[in-house]
Amino acid sequence: MPSDLDAVAVEITADGQAIVYEPGDELPAHLVVPPAPVIRTLTPGEFRDRFTPAEQAAFAALAFGGDVHAQALLIKLSTSLEVDLDSPTVAAGLDYLVSKSVINAARKAEILG
Repeated sequence: MPSDLDAVAVEITADGQAIVYEPGDELPAHLVVPPAPVIRTLTPGEFRDRFTPAEQAAFAALAFGGDVHAQALLIKLSTSLEVDLDSPTVAAGLDYLVSKSVINAARKAEILG
């Protein structure tokens, strides 16, 4: 026999009656709690660690070799407090690294994963 402890939700009506919702019951909209938002921000170090050592070295070589776009990306990363994985700027930066063969499209997807 199920108890109130097995319930998904218990609603107390204005007249003091309890409505018990069991697993599988459809909950009214006012009782449905939306899922917590997924946090897709990382520290710059956490973002850097998503790259392999070889990718990090290739990125650094590109930047220190005089590629101004790679230098700008490196400066942005080194001065940011966080990296938003859903940012169009981050996606564009990774696209640039793909265009320079630092990473490939599959790695871009993994890094943003």
